[in-house]
Amino acid sequence: MKKALLILSILMFIACDKDELKIGETPTDENVLSDCTFTLTNVKPNDNIIINCLLDLKGEIINLPSNVTLKHEGGGKIFNGNLVFNKGKIDGELLNIDLKIDGDVELSKKEFFFTPEKWDITEGKTSVEIALNNKENLQKSIDLVNKMKGTTFSIDKMDAFFEIGRDQWVDPLGYDQLAIHLPSNFHLKMTENTFLRVQPSYWPRGILLSVYIKDEVNITGGNLIGDRFEHDYTDIIDEVGISRGTHEWPTLINVAGSKDVIVKNVNMKNSTGDGFAFNASAGFRFLPGNEFNKNISLIGCTIDASRRNNISVLDGEDLFITNCTIINAGEIKEKEDSNGWLGTNPKVGIDIEPFRSRAPDLSDAFEIVENTQIKGCTFKNNQVASIIEYSGNNTTMEGNTSDFGFFASFSIGSKFINNTFIGNEKAKTSVAITTGDLVVEINGVDTQLSKGNVVRGNTVKGFNVGIEARGDDGIVEDNNLDILLYGIQVKKASGYTFKNNISTSMHPNSYGLSIANTFAENLTFINENYTNPRHPVQVFNVNNEAPYSSSSIVFDNCTFKSIQGLDMLFKNIPNVTVKDSQLINTKIQAIDCLNFQDVNNTILP
Repeated sequence: MKKALLILSILMFIACDKDELKIGETPTDENVLSDCTFTLTNVKPNDNIIINCLLDLKGEIINLPSNVTLKHEGGGKIFNGNLVFNKGKIDGELLNIDLKIDGDVELSKKEFFFTPEKWDITEGKTSVEIALNNKENLQKSIDLVNKMKGTTFSIDKMDAFFEIGRDQWVDPLGYDQLAIHLPSNFHLKMTENTFLRVQPSYWPRGILLSVYIKDEVNITGGNLIGDRFEHDYTDIIDEVGISRGTHEWPTLINVAGSKDVIVKNVNMKNSTGDGFAFNASAGFRFLPGNEFNKNISLIGCTIDASRRNNISVLDGEDLFITNCTIINAGEIKEKEDSNGWLGTNPKVGIDIEPFRSRAPDLSDAFEIVENTQIKGCTFKNNQVASIIEYSGNNTTMEGNTSDFGFFASFSIGSKFINNTFIGNEKAKTSVAITTGDLVVEINGVDTQLSKGNVVRGNTVKGFNVGIEARGDDGIVEDNNLDILLYGIQVKKASGYTFKNNISTSMHPNSYGLSIANTFAENLTFINENYTNPRHPVQVFNVNNEAPYSSSSIVFDNCTFKSIQGLDMLFKNIPNVTVKDSQLINTKIQAIDCLNFQDVNNTILP
């Protein structure tokens, strides 16, 4: 042993990897490692030590001198003790659940490859206790790698269950700590062979993977699987006596109060609650200094069969959902029974639902969602809607494909652009696109808060209604609508421009445009083209009361065609102008219409 240490002292001055000394004997059988024939008690400063054997520290604490590097070779292992470094380095392959690392130490490489066996991970179905052990051991590894300045945590083949907490009512930070939680400046890198599963539970809350008030976090690859079909849905009464029997809050990935986060190519399936949530941190947005999401991207992910929403967007600015597959939110027909599988509202592909105030300046908002972009996504078989844009600001939905509707409830500046809607069975009684409206009383005056919505370049086929326009100051243009009943409906809308839209249908009861029993203030229709079996336009009982009775509706340079030869019907509406338009197999019928103007129109057979 003295001879070996003498050689080590000499060779440590040679600055070439090929001259590093191997301490320990190389096993003759590559599959069987020998016990090391040395200890680390006599290591010198700056030594590079190769571990290619089994080194049992025998429960001791080993204080290493400065700048020592421990290198891994051939399956070598250090275990059963504590290494305390002084500005040292260690290969990640040497880390394991039975080795404690302290002091000033870094990983030799920034990427760490997680091996389940080294960290006492039990794969397959298991007990609650073992699933909790799985979670705690995986977390220990993540925390250690982060402490040692590793930035990429790679997992390949692993299929294990993780207990994410039960019988505990805690705050948002508490749920983060009960989850597998990631640090800042960190990349969790998984593959198609990686499966993180929620241990079946009866608890109505919980997060599998959490990013809470962190910066620069990436999550890529892997499969996250919820306990939807194994969950116990027995009613739970919370700590203040409120029933939590809906069990709608478990989430597979939760990002809250964080910045610059990317989640890419992750498969999320069978969540008891939501698949992915852009969530709020503990503080309300109207209180200064509270953290909120900023620049969060969900890219190329598949979110499938979440019992509540596949994606919930609750709080944040500059949120991006790109090229994702978002399917089967809510009910799953083939799984119907009384166990709670059937889903819980809203049951939506993407639900933009900040808990906010009605103050126009958002001065008392609890949560705010601004500048969300949903692009290039595929929506299929989501139960209630593909997207509900409940109360976001400046949401863009562009280039998506969907078999069900995008519905805005209370939206400001929402943009529905170049989407393709091919309706499923539910679409036959529903709408492809609905813009929002919300009228509230402010200082004694009814005020529309939903405004500035744009519907442009969309293709719709097989829906009962193509577009339902609501709110103020909107634009509907360049849309191609092949519908069953109504191409465009207008309800509670002011200041809209409709331009270059084409509405066609062979359904015997279809209409191009319908406005009925509502107000429709100062609307302009330019170069519209409606071809329908029945009335190309049907407008009645509109704008009859103040303050709308002085408003106008203008049709300019449009083409209207009725296959059945029925009239364009206007009844009990003031201030309508139809000018410079072509009327094919139809004519204008105006009944009880004050100040109706029929100007320079051409009637064709």
